[in-house]
Parts: sequence; structure tokens; C-alpha cells
Amino acid sequence: MADEVSRRDLLRKFPALFRKSASRMAKSMSEGSPGKPAKPKFRGPRLPARGRLIDGLPAVHPWIVIAHAVAEHLSRRFPYLLLMGASGEAFRFAYDPEDPGRPVPGAAVNTFLAALAVTGVSARATHGGPFEPAIGGVEVALGKGLVVVVATSDGPGVVHVVDRKNSIVSWSTLDDGRRESSFPEFDVLWEAGAWMNGPAPWLRVTLERGGTPRPLDQVAKVGVESMRMLLTAKPPEGPRQGLQAIEALADDIRRGLPTDLQAERLFGNFIETFAASRMAAGMFLRAIGRAIPPEDRDGVLAAARAYGEIHAPPPAEGVFGTGVLAEFAECVLVDGRPDPACLEDEARRIRAADLLLQVRDLEQQALDAL
Repeated sequence: MADEVSRRDLLRKFPALFRKSASRMAKSMSEGSPGKPAKPKFRGPRLPARGRLIDGLPAVHPWIVIAHAVAEHLSRRFPYLLLMGASGEAFRFAYDPEDPGRPVPGAAVNTFLAALAVTGVSARATHGGPFEPAIGGVEVALGKGLVVVVATSDGPGVVHVVDRKNSIVSWSTLDDGRRESSFPEFDVLWEAGAWMNGPAPWLRVTLERGGTPRPLDQVAKVGVESMRMLLTAKPPEGPRQGLQAIEALADDIRRGLPTDLQAERLFGNFIETFAASRMAAGMFLRAIGRAIPPEDRDGVLAAARAYGEIHAPPPAEGVFGTGVLAEFAECVLVDGRPDPACLEDEARRIRAADLLLQVRDLEQQALDAL
């Protein structure tokens, strides 16, 4: 009788046991089995799409967007507009008259590291190859739960997965989002990378939670000092910086840029980031006003108003809102895209150059107010 009951119970329970065993087997397979390593875990922050608004500002500055995303990922969230100002990126402008179409990475300060410093995120930069030990260092860092940012010829990116079994790197950039590259392809992109201060083969920056975010009064002080340094920089040779760079660009536009290709490159992302940075400058100065002693506050607010005349939010679509730079964009863009033919008209060139000189004068006013 006992045997008969056991058989009956077994037949009744067999379907449930089978389902449980199948579930256990599927879980075991997903976790990996001998000879079949588990798929590497996705790591690191997720970047927003290019142009998406963060704290009212369009995300078009890749290094600062990454700094903001990393800080948030590491529980060190910091307002994006304060990062733009404190890092100096809101005031940075560089231009090379010898090669008008070339993006200029060089600056008097490394705004990426400056942005990380105010968030309380610590950074350790390493550069050099060859590829195998470099990618091995990235893999080890990811395994420890750290964030890894790399400089590539496609701009800065966050590495999420190093999949050695399939020789694939999963990573993200602001312009292209999440992507996968084979080891040979990633090697080429990585070796040709540049960061804020110039070429940097196989550069990787390992990031982790460090101290605490800086208080507003310190952010204000650092931002104003960065503004003064970046706008007044006068390097003896090489690309122009700050107010000097704006004037050099205005002169080249007035004369006519050498080639259509240079003009097309210059009036793409280059001008978009310029407009967004000046929008950020005004917002930053208004935001830090409450941290400035009352006797100095009027000067800061006057500087903010000057930047509001240069470029002001909100942009209905894209980067351009209102102000002098929005008028400048109308001289060089058609349907939001660069069109070299616009500057074949001498009157239009003169108008564009005059508007840039107006930007320079307003930035000088902002400096004088401070």
C-alpha cells in the first residue's frame, strides 16, 4: 500500500518536479558552465543621447557629460550646469588659424579632471600601449567595479564590457551611444585618441568614488578663476585661446575661410558647443550668485546678464536659443546644418564676423563686471 501511494504521489508531483529541475538547469546555464563562460556583466554609467537636455542645457560637451554621468553612477550626483561652470568648459574656446577646420583639444586647464574634482570622484589616468596590456588593465578595473573612460579618435567613451572570448569591447560615446567594436577596430580608435590636452594613445582614466562634492562657495570661486584664466589666455604660439580665439575666427570669416570643407567642419559641432557653453556660462553665474558676498553679487549678476545677451535658453529644438550666437548661426547654417555657400556672400560674412566681435565684447564686459 505504501509503495502504491508513493507511486501515485510521484506521478502527481512529477510535472512540478520537472519544471523545477528545468528552471534550475536554465539558471545554471545562464551562470555559465565548464567550457562556456558567462557573458560579461554590463558595467558603468549610461550616457544620454547627444543634445538631450540636462538641467536645462543640451548635452553636447562629451567630456563633461561623461563626468556628470560617472558622478551620478557613483552616487556623487552634481548639477550639470555647475559642472560646466566650475570646470571652465562654459568659458573655454580655442581656435587654430593655421587649420580652421581642425577641432582644438588643447586648453589651459583639463576641464574633465576639473569637473570630476568638484563632484568628489577620484581619477587615475594611464596612457600607453601596446593594446593587450592596456585592455587587460581596463578588464581588471571593470572587474573591481570601477568606471573606465577612454579617449578615442571618435571622442571620449565609457567602457562597459571587455569580452575576451569573442574579442569584443562594448562601450558608449555621446554621439553614437552604445556600440560594440572588435579588438582590432578598438585598438585603432584607441591608439589615435586625444583628450583635453592633446594626443593620448591608449589613454584610460579609472574612476571611483572619492571624497564629497564641493560646496557652492568653492564651486563659485573655482568657476570664476577658471573663467578669468580661459578667457584671457594668450599662448605665444599655436592655437588661439579665449577672447583672442574669438577675434581670430572673426577675422578669418571676414576674409573668407580657405576651403568649403574647413567651413563645414567649423560650423558643425564646433559652433554648437560654443553656443551651449555660453548658455551654460550665464546659467552658472546666476546660480552661484547666492554664494557670492552681497558686496560682490551685483558684479556676478551683471556678468550673467552679459552672457544672457550672447546666448540664452531655452532652445526650442536643438542648441540655439536666443541672443547674438543664435543670430550668428542664422548666417552660417541652413536648416540647422553648416552650409559653406552661406559665406560666399560678402555681406553675410561681414555680418557673421561682426556678431562674433560682439560676442567678444560682451565676454570682456562680463570679465570687467567681475
